[in-house]
Amino acid sequence: MMVFLRSKLLRELTKEERRRHHQEIGGFVLGKYREEDIVVLDRLVECTNVSDLPFVKYCPEEACTEKACKLVFRKDRGNIAITLFHTHPRDTFFSVEDVESLINLSKYLGIECIPAFLSTYNSEGHFLSYSLGHYTLISRFFEIESRPLEDRLKKHFSKLGSLADRIEYTVMQR
Repeated sequence: MMVFLRSKLLRELTKEERRRHHQEIGGFVLGKYREEDIVVLDRLVECTNVSDLPFVKYCPEEACTEKACKLVFRKDRGNIAITLFHTHPRDTFFSVEDVESLINLSKYLGIECIPAFLSTYNSEGHFLSYSLGHYTLISRFFEIESRPLEDRLKKHFSKLGSLADRIEYTVMQR
């Protein structure tokens, strides 16, 4: 799969002013399938975090989730692509729960997993993507191929069983 990120969306996903938020922020990234395995992502829909633990967990408000998912089910929608985005104010990597959220979204909508995105705002700051299966992430500024989890990381995802072997990711320092 090839995933193109429009420049404006990439800037939105990596906004430096998010650094001052001490809570996780997130939403949905939308775009369109251009061909069966080519996706162009160009829009971010931010949702309020309604988690009881917003400093360590992101949970989008239900109304926002329903609105984003309805776009996928509309008859005149074309080939809408949808995936997840959120931030980690401190952590540097995605979690088992993050991968489970992506899997659940894909199952609920009956669509293939499109890479989800994570911006971290620890001392270094990273921009990551993750999915099940191989993909290439492309923007005006870079082209990067996903890679499988290394064995040292795979052990953190053992709860996912054999799905852990399918996780691939990209990471860039901002």
